[in-house]
Amino acid sequence: MKRSRLFVIIASVLLLPVIAFCLIAAGEKEEKAAPAEGAKVFHFGNMVALTGNMAALCVPASKGVELAVEEVNAAGGLLVGGEKYMIELHTYDGRWDPKTEVAGAIKLVNEGCKIIHWMGGAGIAAQAHTEPAKVIMAGWGFPWEWVREGIKYTFIWDNTGSCMMLYPNLIGGPGADTLFTNVSTVALLTENSVMAISIRDKMKPALEAKGINIIFDEVVEMGTTDYSTTIAKIKQLDPDLVVSNQFSADSINFYPQAAGVGYTPWVLNMDAIISRSAEAKRLAGSAANGIVEYMFAIPPGEDAPDWLYKGLGVDKAKLDHFSEVFPDRFGMENFTLSSVAGYSFANAMFFHLQQAGTVDDMDAVAASLESDIVYNGAMCGWSFGEDHMYTMRYGMAQLWDIDESAGTCRAEYVAVGHPLDPTVTENWDVYVGKSIDVTKPRITE
Repeated sequence: MKRSRLFVIIASVLLLPVIAFCLIAAGEKEEKAAPAEGAKVFHFGNMVALTGNMAALCVPASKGVELAVEEVNAAGGLLVGGEKYMIELHTYDGRWDPKTEVAGAIKLVNEGCKIIHWMGGAGIAAQAHTEPAKVIMAGWGFPWEWVREGIKYTFIWDNTGSCMMLYPNLIGGPGADTLFTNVSTVALLTENSVMAISIRDKMKPALEAKGINIIFDEVVEMGTTDYSTTIAKIKQLDPDLVVSNQFSADSINFYPQAAGVGYTPWVLNMDAIISRSAEAKRLAGSAANGIVEYMFAIPPGEDAPDWLYKGLGVDKAKLDHFSEVFPDRFGMENFTLSSVAGYSFANAMFFHLQQAGTVDDMDAVAASLESDIVYNGAMCGWSFGEDHMYTMRYGMAQLWDIDESAGTCRAEYVAVGHPLDPTVTENWDVYVGKSIDVTKPRITE
């Protein structure tokens, strides 16, 4: 009898976590929007680096995707071809690691995902699994080789192309009508990521063609926090301008470390601070003031000239809605440019499902993405075209002015570029609102 009572007690204790889990799960279900009557399910993949060196870029984007899915489901589902579909989000942490990403691609395909929002570097390897399954992989700013001949279901948002072509158009020698003038020598600092290396490799010949001498060219590993050796090398060479292609959050350490040894060069930087959290801006501090950053969209929560919304294809009402809703749902620490990009990206995919009128025929969805139909979202006007690449309609350069105590960054729009050709070429129309003479010191106070 005692043994039986003991068994009951032990069993009861062991079952407590299970019971608690069931209660929590039941509570979560109550918070979700009730499916519309007769609604079906559409499986949407979300490959992002939730951990690792690129988490600062990817986590907010993933939250943006999550918000887009929540809003569709809260409205009773996505109406496609006369039927309602609830979106089931499948998020996979790829860690920006090739093997992990490929394993994730296989998993997402096997789970029935028809579209995958992709933020990772192993796209070509993953295509061996996504292309035969007719799964649309929509990726962020990766090499053009991802959409080579024979690839049908991969589409890339090609900010690498616009970065690569706008950068040289902002740099010029003596008397040049460019943002940076009197530039003779440049130092290239690039992180070891697919996006950054793609920009560097295609940008170098464009700079050299303008007579700019590249006197330093170094690739650093993502996650680098100690830039002291790199800074010492660049400082000794004393280039007129440092061009930095770095996306990982740790790259921000470059600025206070350089200032700490009395080195404050002019820098043209890829998206690194203005789209980051308040904590990142505090870390960069006044040491990053005067840095010019390339941007391809209007950061959420910030004011911009009216003409810029039109030029970028931004639906201001959608951006304002996002800026009001997102911080309350996911916190200000995730309220970055990446978050609105993920949100707009997901909604663009939902839009094209509706345009195609089907969630099953991915050939029809791919045809919609290949068309000249534009989705004007919270971030920009989305249109991929026959080459499967969306190239930013505008690129912007902004001058930083950071408030360390508040962790905010006031940006002055100093240049805007617009590609004159439908494909990525060096033919850009650039408006320069300010001229920066690199022979004069950069003011950080």
